[in-house]
Amino acid sequence: MRWMSGGALSLAVVDEQRWVPRVAWFLTGQAVSLFGSGVVGFAIIWHVALDTRSATSFVIVSFVATAPQGLMSLVGGLWADRYNRKALVIGADAAIAVITVALAWLMLSGQDSLWLIAGALLLRALGGGIQVPTVAAILPSITPERHLLRVNSIFGSVQSAVYLAAPAVAAVLLSVWEIGWILLVDVVTALIAIVILALIAVPATPKVPVRAPASGAGAGSADDEKPARGGMSEAVRFVRNHPGLHRTMLLAVVVAALIMPGGWAIPIIVVKLFGDSLWMLASAEIGYSGAVIVGGLILAAWGGLRNRMTMMLLATGAWAVFTIAQGLAPWALLYIALWIPWGLVSPALMAVSLTVLQEETPPHLLGRVMGLLQVVFLLVVSFVLLPLGPLMDAVSPRWVLVVGGVLALLATFLLARKAPPLMAPPKAETTT
Repeated sequence: MRWMSGGALSLAVVDEQRWVPRVAWFLTGQAVSLFGSGVVGFAIIWHVALDTRSATSFVIVSFVATAPQGLMSLVGGLWADRYNRKALVIGADAAIAVITVALAWLMLSGQDSLWLIAGALLLRALGGGIQVPTVAAILPSITPERHLLRVNSIFGSVQSAVYLAAPAVAAVLLSVWEIGWILLVDVVTALIAIVILALIAVPATPKVPVRAPASGAGAGSADDEKPARGGMSEAVRFVRNHPGLHRTMLLAVVVAALIMPGGWAIPIIVVKLFGDSLWMLASAEIGYSGAVIVGGLILAAWGGLRNRMTMMLLATGAWAVFTIAQGLAPWALLYIALWIPWGLVSPALMAVSLTVLQEETPPHLLGRVMGLLQVVFLLVVSFVLLPLGPLMDAVSPRWVLVVGGVLALLATFLLARKAPPLMAPPKAETTT
């Protein structure tokens, strides 16, 4: 690790002989949960986009599905550093399942207003604000540090495999089921994920090391520990004073503000530019997810560049170029095909940035730093989407993509100047 506090600290000691099955089961449970959430998420978003054909309505739904999760991540990250992380994930999953059952019942009873859907998505997002930073904080505690990038890359591929299947399943179900019945898919997968996680041993939440006083009777040992009690301000100070993580967060802002809105708005962009065909909506998502699987497996086998800052900057610049190209694409098939290079590059940014935060952050701050990333990313995306909806109703989405891509490219060049290096940990020597 590149951080010290009092004495040398490390992540929770991981049993080198048993970590693989534990991580495999953990990721399996999360993949099952993601599949259900993905099917339901695509079904709801497409239901709104196809039913209203309004970018404003689409943005309202997207905003309430993301902004509350970003705000709740402040609380979720704090709780992940104070309380039992396993219990937090199980509780959040269970709460989301209960909310989804209630929404399904109301919709099957004939209530299908936009505001009902928005209200349920808001409550689901609050659960996600607890679950996402907590899951990100658990993974380093059950994975040896030198394997983190590979595990994050593999998990990215697993997530993409899930999202490869999810849009296709959502498209089929939308053609044969009412939206209310589709919601119950998420309930079943949440219950499966809860059972799997309940059977996995997760290390206790790390405590804060206490520095021994310089002198004086009764001074505590440098190895003494206490539960985390600091707030999010402690995580903010840590990131602000760490040049590499500070630059990583600024890259997250660029991506969230200028690049990702075009990705989140795929349904309304496709509907407005190329027609309201479910196969086009599904093809864009499937092409991207399939490419991420390949990109993640390549990164897991390769290990990436030693300087991870360079990888993130190159990937952000590539995404900006692809966004411009999508805005200029005259045909639906070209627009859809451009999601393939997007996906291939994705792990070089998403998996690498997550790994950097996990490697550089002390265990007792990890939940809050993960929550901070969620806050930065989701709130920026959400508030950029708000004016974007009426804008895409007034002008062609092509302008939004081209201008956003050009600004992102310029911002990436500026952030690349004197960028602090973030070097991968040295490979462990083989011992006998």
